[in-house]
Amino acid sequence: MAAFVLGFPGETEETLRDNVEFIETQGIDFYTLKEFYYMENTPVYQKREQYGLTGMGAKWSHDTMDSTTASEHKISMFREIKNSVFINPDTSLWYLAYLYDQGFSMSEIADFQRDINALMIAQLDGDFSDNNPIYNRIAKKLEKGVEQYNG
Repeated sequence: MAAFVLGFPGETEETLRDNVEFIETQGIDFYTLKEFYYMENTPVYQKREQYGLTGMGAKWSHDTMDSTTASEHKISMFREIKNSVFINPDTSLWYLAYLYDQGFSMSEIADFQRDINALMIAQLDGDFSDNNPIYNRIAKKLEKGVEQYNG
């Protein structure tokens, strides 16, 4: 599991590309992306003038990037990266541990997450249909896992 903060002061288009290359080539099983969040009680706040850092919280700007650009890159990186499985940092980490505790292998968990990521991409593209075949695929995998667990 590797976690990346996007847009920390000093981040550039080039460093974001470096992150993509790193994720794609280093054999990372799971990765997560989270945008920089700016708060007054952090060390970077003391260096705000050095970085041209303005704003607060999730809405910020500095000399080399702003929060909107970081968010756009998060989505494009999510779409682009194929050799590692994206994990939502706010929710997915917990259910991964739960599924593992329930007897699912890491390979099966990665397969579930790939399906979930495919659904998220479909929704980013405007497909909010309840009839997406991925839902049934996930349900069958979970049913199989429950049968094995109860079996």
